[in-house]
Amino acid sequence: MHQHLLQYLKNHPNDSGIIYCQSRKSVDNLSNKLQKEGIRVLPYHAGLSSDIRTENQGKFIKDDVEIIVATIAFGMGIDKPNVRYVIHCDMPKSIEGYYQETGRAGRDGLKSDCILFFSYGDKIKHEYFIKQIENEQNRQIAYKKMWDILNFCTSKKCRRKYLLNYFGEKYDIHNCNMCDVCVPPEKVEAVSCPKGEVKILKAKKSFDIRPKSYSVVDIRKKYPTAYKKCTNEEEQKLISEYNNGKIIKELSELLGRKPGGIRSRLRKLKIIL
Repeated sequence: MHQHLLQYLKNHPNDSGIIYCQSRKSVDNLSNKLQKEGIRVLPYHAGLSSDIRTENQGKFIKDDVEIIVATIAFGMGIDKPNVRYVIHCDMPKSIEGYYQETGRAGRDGLKSDCILFFSYGDKIKHEYFIKQIENEQNRQIAYKKMWDILNFCTSKKCRRKYLLNYFGEKYDIHNCNMCDVCVPPEKVEAVSCPKGEVKILKAKKSFDIRPKSYSVVDIRKKYPTAYKKCTNEEEQKLISEYNNGKIIKELSELLGRKPGGIRSRLRKLKIIL
């Protein structure tokens, strides 16, 4: 995911944006990585002191920095008109939350990007936290909200239509010409990045991930364990490293297996599509 995100940010160097992460740790890790890449970005989450949160928020509003990386603690009451993109690095907890957070982009009426990075690993994380909810009714509500946003992520229908229908609004147009489902391929903004597992969804202006071609001269020399059976220990390591943000190319090098084998194993584990 990181390479996809970095490529997008480098393609939009002067645009103001908000990047949402699920946890405080993810916010800190991502903001540190982006700062090392020379990108002007600051973190925002409840674990920071009130003074630091106020300072970082003020710098973002005044355009002293282009990007805020935040948990959902950020954004309430913020009316910054020139936010050109809102990016979710994890699947949101609900469509209601997603809709509210993406609404912080494009308040000046200009086109803005709403990008959601999604994988089935997000479902596993959500289910883990939902199981901790003691109240049965609240737990069932959380499950329903998770399935609603999961269906949105995996839907092949117009995303604008899906969102409006969810909130009870009728939208008879079958092609909004703005989301990743509806935009014709020839109008798609290409992003050069490694062959990866992340599916990117955009609610307004869309682009596509164009994977680079991949060729192997000597498979066994490059991937020494390519044809060996995957052990339980190796499988757990694969899941752990994937959830920590490693892309398929990195997992391939780490485990000594072909990228196709890594991708196949992640599919069998129902972590990716």
